[in-house]
Amino acid sequence: MKRQTLIIGVLFMFLIFNIVQAQPPQERPGPPAPDSSRVIKMVDELAAAIKLTKEQKEKVLALQFTFFDEMKKQREKNMGDREAMREAMGKLREKHEEQVNALLTEQQKKDYAKYREEQRKRRRERREGSERGNRW
Repeated sequence: MKRQTLIIGVLFMFLIFNIVQAQPPQERPGPPAPDSSRVIKMVDELAAAIKLTKEQKEKVLALQFTFFDEMKKQREKNMGDREAMREAMGKLREKHEEQVNALLTEQQKKDYAKYREEQRKRRRERREGSERGNRW
């Protein structure tokens, strides 16, 4: 009786393991686009960090909304094609950076570059921290 139970248990575990392994890898859609209140908060933080004028702030805000709308369209268009998505997003980010830089003074451009680097560093630290926490 014990032997029969053991055999059934091992077969059951083998079956479950094969079912789990047969599942296709899930495509991660990437982070969701921020809502309008988050976009406004992001621009407010940027404006304070690099001392944007009211006019510059309004233009950057409009660029941010356009940028996130375009990102959403590219995600939908290129879903499943990782390489096309990466290329499209890279071009979109590059274009966005050029548009923002075109609005800035020379000092603001320097401050913006420093601000962007600090943002990258914070994201990297957050990502590394979450990777350490998700080992199980």
